[in-house]
Order: sequence, then structure tokens, then C-alpha cells
Amino acid sequence: MTRTDCFRNLKHPTWFLDFENRVFLFRSAPAQWLEARAADLHTANTRLLGSALSCPREAKKFSGQTRGPHFACVMGHYRQYSKVSLP
Repeated sequence: MTRTDCFRNLKHPTWFLDFENRVFLFRSAPAQWLEARAADLHTANTRLLGSALSCPREAKKFSGQTRGPHFACVMGHYRQYSKVSLP
């Protein structure tokens, strides 16, 4: 079983919660056109984040986080509701 196999049967919108029941990921219902490109997207994400995910220094930095020992990465548009503005 691969990491993505556990998500294959999720055909409905899904919320992922941390240990304090805060939403850290929301996944909408899968789009069929996107499912057809799942392998390509996985390859692209691995190429984009692979060096950070395999870096022991990064793993140590995120090991004690309340949301779990994972690499925190937000890809996409910067949201304007942030309390700290970008320079």
C-alpha cells in the first residue's frame, strides 16, 4: 500500500484534524479529471518537495509540532486574511 492508496476510496469531501481537533487540511470530493493525472501530480510534488522531505534538518525542525511531525508546506495563492503582511 502506498501513501496515496488510503485516500483512493474517499469520494466525499473530507476534513483532516490535528490532535487538538483543528482542521489542517480540507479535501473536496475528487475531480475525475484530476484523478486521471494523480501519478503526474504525485511525481511533480515529489520533485518539488523531495529535497525538503528527505532533509534531516527539516525533519528535526518539525518533529515537535502540535500538528504532528510533518513538513508544513502551503502551496498556492497567498491569502489576504493573514495577520502578518508580506514585505
